Order: sequence, then C-alpha cells, then structure tokens
Amino acid sequence: MLFSRRLFMPHRDLQLPRQWRRWQRRTAALALRLSAPLVGTLVAVEVTQPLVALTFDDGPHPHYTERMVELLARHRAHATFFLQGERVARYPDMVRRLVSAGHQLGNHGWDHPSFTAIDGASRRRQLLRCRRLLGSADSGLFRPPFGHQHLAARLDAALLGYRSVTWSHHISDWSDIDTDERLHRLQRALQPGAIILLHDAPYREQAADWRRCEQTLTALEALLAERASHYRFVTIGELLRHGRPRYRYWSKRGD
Repeated sequence: MLFSRRLFMPHRDLQLPRQWRRWQRRTAALALRLSAPLVGTLVAVEVTQPLVALTFDDGPHPHYTERMVELLARHRAHATFFLQGERVARYPDMVRRLVSAGHQLGNHGWDHPSFTAIDGASRRRQLLRCRRLLGSADSGLFRPPFGHQHLAARLDAALLGYRSVTWSHHISDWSDIDTDERLHRLQRALQPGAIILLHDAPYREQAADWRRCEQTLTALEALLAERASHYRFVTIGELLRHGRPRYRYWSKRGD
C-alpha cells in the first residue's frame, strides 16, 4: 500500500519520490479515462476483428464524391464523410446520395477555417451552420479542419454535443506524391481499428488538387481490390460498436 508503515522507515525514505511518481501516474491515468469523452479526441478503436474506418474530408463534390461512393459500393465498403457546410449547401443531392448509400456523415465546419485561429463564437457558428443543413443525417462526429485543435476548440465542440475525431493514420493525399506511393501508404495504414484520413475533394479548387483526387481514387481502388477480402471497411459508428474507443489529447495549431 502507498501509505504502509514501511514507507516511513528511515532506511526507505529514498523510495518516497518513486512512490509518489507511481501515484501520480495512476491518478493521471484515471483522470484521463474519466475525462476522455469530454476533452479527449477519438483517434482509433481497439478491436479484435479486421475492421477499418475510411474517412473522407472536405466534400461533398458532385464528381469526386460520386465516384468515391460508386467505388465503395463495388467493394461493399462503407465510410464516414466529414462535410463542409458551404458545400452541403451547394450540393444537397450529393448529401442525400451519401445517406442512401449507407455512409455516415460528420461535421467539418462551414468553410474550413483553422479552429485554433478563430474565436469561440466563430467556432460554434461554424458547427451550427453545418449542423442545420445536415439535419437528422448529422452523426454527432466532428473533425476539426486541418486537424487544428486546442482545448478551447475541443470544449466548444463538446458543448454542442460533438465527439471530436481525428485519425490514427493518414497518407498525406493532399501532397505531391504519386499513385504508387499513395497505395503503399494505404497498405501500411491498414490495421484493425484504424481510422484513416483521406479526401474526396480538396478544400481549395485548383488544378493540382483535382489531380491529387484522381490519384487517391486510383490508389484506393487498387487497395480495395487487393484487401477487401481481408478487411471490412466500416463507418466510425460501426467500428465503435465492435470495440473500445482510443482517445488522445489532441492539440495542434496552424502556422
């Protein structure tokens, strides 16, 4: 026991700092476990089955999101799409298409600002504007744009009833890597319980960004053809039904 009689024996005094460090670690672990749903960010799920959650940011887009839906359907896969509110307003038919195909929808803010660069009122406004358009399709999951988050941003999302989700793996599909490298990174990311970040549309609409979307589609098609018989690709909601959530204190700011 921590406060046993031996602890106070003179020749054992040097063990006191070690005992206190152990007590502090246990206390911190307990505090993190209790506070994780409020201040922690979901990064993965501990599962025993070969389940993986593919997630897509920055859509919807009438061309690329539609092609992504068709690709997933061919392999009986489902995914979670974190949508920008202003694009939801522009492409409501695409939102209905996602829902009818059995995919899960999450909130990605209104127009993709860094949530660490705006104040609390602006953050809540971003979330509420997107939520109004998603309506009953809103899953209660939120992914901060760019992955930028600090404690105040996390608490703003929690105040509105959102569970913040980031990822366990990403392939940097927004960068200039070729299709083979995208596929290689996807293969390495495949682990039971992983939450993988991808994009079905770029947050900017430039020629180079559309080319990257094409490369991601090609790489994902190769991955699903190769691994769909070994892994089941599910929504985050279904992943959570099969295991225990893994939270992390996620703090990341923009430049």
